[in-house]
Formats: sequence, C-alpha cells, structure tokens
Amino acid sequence: MNRALFPAIAFVLNASPALADLSAEEVLADHLNLLSLDGHLDMTTTSTTESADGLTVDGFVGSYEDDDTQIEIRTPGMILTEQPDGSVDITYADTLPIAIYADPKDEDPVTVTLNLETKGLRHRVSGDLDDLQHDIAFDALAIGTIEIDPPEAAKELDLVPDIAVAAFSTTINRVNADPVRRSVTLSLKDLRLAMSALAPTDIDLDTRGTTFKTEGIGEMEVLVALSDLTTSVEYIDGDLPRHSMNTTLGSLLWQTSSVIPDDEGGIELDLGAEDLAVSYDVQFDVSSFETDVLKALTAGQMISVAFSFASLDYDFGLDTPEGAFSSSTKSGLSENRFSFSKNGLDIFSSTVDSVFILDGPLMDLPIGQLGYTVAKSLIDLSVPITPSEDVQAFRTRIELEGLATDNAIWDMFDPTAQLPRTPLDLSFDISGSTVVVSDVFAQDGSVPFRGTEADMSDMRLSFAGAEVTGSGNIKDTSTPDKPAGVGELNMTLKGIHKLIDTVVEMGLLPNEQAMGARLGLGLIARPGDDANTLISHIEVNEEGQIFANDQRIK
Repeated sequence: MNRALFPAIAFVLNASPALADLSAEEVLADHLNLLSLDGHLDMTTTSTTESADGLTVDGFVGSYEDDDTQIEIRTPGMILTEQPDGSVDITYADTLPIAIYADPKDEDPVTVTLNLETKGLRHRVSGDLDDLQHDIAFDALAIGTIEIDPPEAAKELDLVPDIAVAAFSTTINRVNADPVRRSVTLSLKDLRLAMSALAPTDIDLDTRGTTFKTEGIGEMEVLVALSDLTTSVEYIDGDLPRHSMNTTLGSLLWQTSSVIPDDEGGIELDLGAEDLAVSYDVQFDVSSFETDVLKALTAGQMISVAFSFASLDYDFGLDTPEGAFSSSTKSGLSENRFSFSKNGLDIFSSTVDSVFILDGPLMDLPIGQLGYTVAKSLIDLSVPITPSEDVQAFRTRIELEGLATDNAIWDMFDPTAQLPRTPLDLSFDISGSTVVVSDVFAQDGSVPFRGTEADMSDMRLSFAGAEVTGSGNIKDTSTPDKPAGVGELNMTLKGIHKLIDTVVEMGLLPNEQAMGARLGLGLIARPGDDANTLISHIEVNEEGQIFANDQRIK
C-alpha cells in the first residue's frame, strides 16, 4: 500500500495548482493537458458552468492504471475569468482538498485526502496561444488536515507531514513557435518540510568489523528547510533539445533520523549548506557520444555544469549492537566548473578549509579515528580536443595546501615524533600551446598533438621538513617517425638528506636503499649555499643528450 501512495502524493504536489491558457475554454483544455502530464493520466472535469465572462469548473478527476495498481485523483475546481485586457485570471479556493485513491494489486485499497491551505493565491495568464505567460504567486501554503480511509492504513503508514511555503512566485512562458521553448523562473522566501513515517530500513554491512544485517520497518523523521530560493529553467526543442538551469539558495538544511527495526540502533544524517548555487547548460545525445565523440562535439553538442557554496557540513552516524560508525565532512568556500565542447575540456575545482573525519569500530581501523584537513585544494585544467591547423592553448594547475592528518596516523609509523609533522604542500602551474592533428578520442595508439610547448612555474613540494621547488620548459620537436624534444628543469631541494637520515634512523628505510637514493641525488644535483640545500639543472638538447649541472649523463 505504501508504495502506491508516494507516487500519487508526489503527482499532486507537482500538479496542483496547475497552469492555464488565454480564453476560458482554451485555458481549460490546456489545464487538462498539463494535469495529464502530457497524456500519462486520463484527466476529465466533473462538470463545468459557463458565465458571462468565463467558466466555472466544479472539479477534476485523473486516473491511471497498470498491471500493479490503479490510482484515481480528485482535485477541486477553479473559476476562470476573462479580463478586459485579454488575459485570464484563475481563482482557487483557499482550501484545496486533494483526494487520492490507490488500489494496489496485492494490497487493500486506501484513500488519502490532503487539505492544502493557501493564502493570497494568484494566477494570471497573458499572451496568445503561441506565446503564453503564466504568473502565479501566493503568500503562504501549508498542509492542513490529512484524512486516511480506512483508519488502519493510517496506523500502517503513520505518515505525519508538515509542509509550509512562504512568499512564492513563478513566471512560466510557453512559446509554441519553431523552435518550441519552455521557460520557468521561480522564487520563494522559505520552505519547510517536516515528516515522520514508518519506512523500510534495510542494512547489510559486511566488513572486517561486522556482518550486521537487518530488514524491516523503522520509524523515520525528516526535516528539510531552505530559504531564499531562486531558479530559472529553460527548454528549447529541436533535433537535439537544449536544457539549461540556474539555481541559487541562501541556505539548505536536511536532517534525517531512522530507528533500526527491533530497537537495534539508529541512523542520523545532517546536511547543511550556505549560499548554494547550481547551474547547467546541456545539449547532447548519449548515443552520439557513444558512437563518435569528436563528431558530436564538432556538431555543437556540449555539456556545461557549475556548482558552488560558501560552506557545507555533512554528518552521518550509524549505531548498531555490533558497534558504531560516523563520518563528518566540513568545507568552506567551494567553486566547481566543468565544460565539454568543441572548444575543449575545462575543469575547475577550488575548495578551502576542508575537514574529514571517519570514526567507529565498524570500520575496524587500526586507530580510533581517521581524519585530515586541507587548507586549500585547486585543480584548473584546460585541454583542446578539436583538430585544427591553428595553435591552441592548454593549461594544468594544481594546488594542495596544508594537507594535515591526525597525530594518531603519524604515531603509527613515528611514535617518537622524529619527523617534523608539517602539512603537505604541493603546487605546479603548466601552461603552453599545441596543435591538435587528429582525433584525441581515437584508440589507435597515435599521438594527436604536435609542436607542443609548455612552461612550468611555481612547482613546490613540501613535506616532513623537506622542500622541492622548481621551474622549467619543454618543446616537442618530434617528427612522425621519431619522438624528440628539448627543454630544461631547474630545482632547489632543501632538507632531503636530513629527511633520508631520519627515515633510516626510524628503521623505515634500509641503509642500502638510502645509499642508492643519495647516489641518485648526486647524479642530478650539486650542493647549494648550505649543507642542507641541493641545486639541480637538467637540460635536454636537440641531439637527445641529457645534462645535469652541465655534466652529460646520457
């Protein structure tokens, strides 16, 4: 029974109140079409009454039937009033009872009646049949009473929803010309959904720490709250439809708690975000990408996605008779972008102040807690992919700043703290140009790039008291039958010998291997200004010869 109710409830919340059209009769025809979800439901009116300036609809009935269930939905009617300026106003009652009858194949039928309470609901339609605009707004909406028949079904489901929406407005534009366009802009001040219900709680854990399994119905509570939502969505029809969306949120809160059947524990999930923004612009066909990616991209197919937030907190906890498990993720400002088109592949991701903690005996960790922090992480990648005779730019920039782990992890291999426990820093910036001479997606073993030139700057690796910095450049001088290149690399190494000595003293590196590492350093580096510094200059010339500090090594 429960499986049949949730799709029906979701349909009602999405479909009522619905849209309208230009004249009373046209509005009604369009309203029925939209309520039917483009023919997925059989929608009819219970009765209609004409008036001097419009039409009154007594109510609507929607029905759906398949091999597993039969659903009937009854919604209240509306008054359609034609205005002197050619627009149409639609008036709804302040209380909208929505009745849902579900008759699953192997379960008893049930009827649920939701009473939607609205305040200041307004709906106006303007334009013409080829270019309609719907302006809908209300000051507040909430779920009033909920009636379930038979009452025994209410006990089985134990559903108690509480939904409240404040200061909602939307503009819907439907252009039926060529190409067909659909666009929606929406804003609301606050939305709050609180719900308790009985729901399936199935857990199957098979790790070194536990083999806990359970199946059954548990008590669940959900709270979703968001504020300052704005969104715009557009659809453009054609041989290859285009979809785009841009959404911003002032704040988002999602909290879920569930009781494991037979009081064997519980599950907790908390998610919170501030200043959240999500957008996408997509025009592609999956089958085309599977057949010939390059052909699809050069024909104009593309994907563009962006995601950002000012802060994000995520906490998950599981408590069972065999132990507990928890994970926590926190992050500061994060900006993420991805685009894939004939102009190239572009990936950008930047996040600051990240914290991750994993804890619990269920994971069978050698330490009580696993955690790390990252002050900053950044990836900036741009690669050309479309063949052209012209030179095209590329770049790769990586930054990992302040990667630090818990002392408990250090203590596993350095219990006496001989190594400096400084955070890991890694960065480099490579930029250059190349000529794309063939399909980069072809799997024929050929190199699709020619004449590549690249400069590396800001290279830095720092960890455990040692540091490597450097810069360099390289140029591809290959011919179709002979790979070749010229370039140079300049590096400064600090604290390397001291780090090797400390690792040897700790017993983590045998003397023989340490000696090999020192000999290798001696081949490519020379002493710097002090005993703790090494300098290295590596050069490759046009003859393929390799020099280290002006000494030929190949």
